[in-house]
Amino acid sequence: MDSEDGKKVLLECLDEFFSEIPASLCPYFHVGSDEIHIADPNGFATWIQTLVKDSGRIPMAWDPGLPTLPFTVRQGWNEASAANTGASEKSGRYVDSFVGYLNYYDPVMFAMRAFQHKAAAQENPDTTRALGGILCLWNDVRVVEKKNIAMHNGMIQGMMAFSERFWRGGSGNAESDESLYPDPASEQGRALAEMEQRMMAHRNRYYTPDDIRWTANASLSWTIALGGRELTAWGGAIDLDALCRVNGIVADEQEQAIAETILTVDNDTTVRVWIGFDTPARSDRMSTGIGEQGAWENKGRCFVNGIEILPQVSWNEPGAYNYPFHTWHKAQEEEPYSNEQFYWVRPAVSIKLKKGDNHVKIVNPHGFKGQRWSFAFIPTDWE
Repeated sequence: MDSEDGKKVLLECLDEFFSEIPASLCPYFHVGSDEIHIADPNGFATWIQTLVKDSGRIPMAWDPGLPTLPFTVRQGWNEASAANTGASEKSGRYVDSFVGYLNYYDPVMFAMRAFQHKAAAQENPDTTRALGGILCLWNDVRVVEKKNIAMHNGMIQGMMAFSERFWRGGSGNAESDESLYPDPASEQGRALAEMEQRMMAHRNRYYTPDDIRWTANASLSWTIALGGRELTAWGGAIDLDALCRVNGIVADEQEQAIAETILTVDNDTTVRVWIGFDTPARSDRMSTGIGEQGAWENKGRCFVNGIEILPQVSWNEPGAYNYPFHTWHKAQEEEPYSNEQFYWVRPAVSIKLKKGDNHVKIVNPHGFKGQRWSFAFIPTDWE
C-alpha cells in the first residue's frame, strides 16, 4: 500500500470518492492505520492525512496506529492499563473506543462494563478535545444466520449502556476493574441498578427476545473460592480473569473456581436461568467450544440444592469447536457461529426452587492457558 504503485491506486480511489461525496456530507474520513505494516510510517501517515485534510475533511486514525498529525482525530482503542488516560493526555482531539468493541466481551456483562467506563478518561469531558465515543460491532467470524449478528453481540443493550455513559457523562467505578460488577450497596452499585431498570423498561416496550438477550442481573452476590482465597463478586456474569487481576492472582495458574450464592424465594417456584461456562469472542474462535452431549462447555458444572443441573436440550454439534488457540488467519475462523454456542441465546434452563433459601454452586475449570475465563448464572424472565 505504501509503495509508489500502491499510493497511486490509493490516490485514484480517494480522488473518486472525494469528487462523488462532498465534504458537507462526509466531514470526517477515517484512514485506519492499525494492523498494517508500513516501511516509512511517518512519511506515509503524513501523506495520507494531509491528502484527506486538503480535500476539506478532517482525517481520523486509530491510536495506537500510525503517527497522527495535530489536525487528525485519534480513535483510541488500546486495552492496556491506563491507556485510556494516556491517550486523553496527548495533544489533539480524540474519540473513545476503549470500551467500544461489542464482539469482544460477554454481551450480558457489556452493559455493566460500559456503565462502569469513565468516558474519555475524564469526570467532565472537555468536549473541545474529547469528541465522544464510538461503539463498534466487528462481524469478524461468520454466523449461520446473518440476522443474528446483532443479538449474538448484544448490540441493543450495548447501545443503551454506551449512550447512558457518553450522553450523560459521569465517572466509572474507581474502586474496581471495569469488568467487575460493583457492590450493589455502593453508590455505583445503586446507580447501576437504577440504569438496569431503565434498560428493562426499554427492552420490554420496544423489543422481543429475537432482538435482545439481556436481563437485569447486577444484584447477585457470589462467594468464590479462587487461588486459595475466598473472594466476593457480584452480578450474573463473572469475569474470572478480572477477578484474578484485581486480587493479584495469576489466572493461568488456577485449576478451577468454585462459586456459591443463595437464591431466596417466597414460595416453591420454577425459574428460568441462562447458564454458561465459556464466552467466545465473536472476533475469534478461541474457546472450549460446545459441551459434550449432556454436559456444559468447558466441563463446567452447576448444582442447585445439591442437585446437578444439566443442559435440557440436545446439542446439534456436541464437542465441536474446541480451539485452545487464537483462530485469526486460520481456517477455523471461517466456521460459522450458531445460537447454541452462546449461553445468552440458547434456551434458558428450568430450575425448581423451594420456598426460602436455595443454594447454588458453580464449578468452572480453567480450560487452557490464555482462556477468556468466565461463567454466567442469570435468572431471566425473557424467553
